[in-house]
Amino acid sequence: MIPNSLAEWKQWAERFQTASLYYPEEFRAVANAMSEETFKELADFYVKAVHEKHVDRINAWLREAGGSVPMGQEEKAIRNLCHLFAHIAHGWGRGPFTDYELHSSKLCPPTPDWSKLPDEMRFLGEPAEEYYKFTYVFSEDGREHIQNQVTPQEIAQLSLVAEQVRRVGYKNIQAWWKKLGSHEHEEAAMVFNLMGVLDALDLPYYDPNS
Repeated sequence: MIPNSLAEWKQWAERFQTASLYYPEEFRAVANAMSEETFKELADFYVKAVHEKHVDRINAWLREAGGSVPMGQEEKAIRNLCHLFAHIAHGWGRGPFTDYELHSSKLCPPTPDWSKLPDEMRFLGEPAEEYYKFTYVFSEDGREHIQNQVTPQEIAQLSLVAEQVRRVGYKNIQAWWKKLGSHEHEEAAMVFNLMGVLDALDLPYYDPNS
């Protein structure tokens, strides 16, 4: 249950029905449909929430009551409100949202729900979660960082993953995470990162002829 200290968050989440938002285009549609009056009202709440350090309240609540799989509706509603703030920042390009002080990355990480993956891609869940410890940056420095950190045993495991990726088709996996949204869903971000790790290690995960 959302605590009284987050009552305003609950009200805004219900107003925008954020618990029902799933794909990036749904978030964009809500952000773009907002009136100027609503924008200003929400901006006032945003400034207040930053000033009163509401992120600390949210994280305390998430540590106590969050983490279920699948994600509970109340947790989803609050997390998705933070995702919506990011879409407002991108779509409107105006403060206070453009400071990203209430970005979802400031919240406790959600528990991954790998049922979001199609059955033929479920093999990605475990390695995606395990190798999220390597936050891959797509650059030569990022590649070198991965190469210097990974063990021979991990390379062997990731080689098997790369083989499975080729079998399923990298483009199919890419289509999945792009549709889901790597900003809106931690699972998509983890799978995207896993592909980066495979790439950094020059493992053959992509068939250019497929």
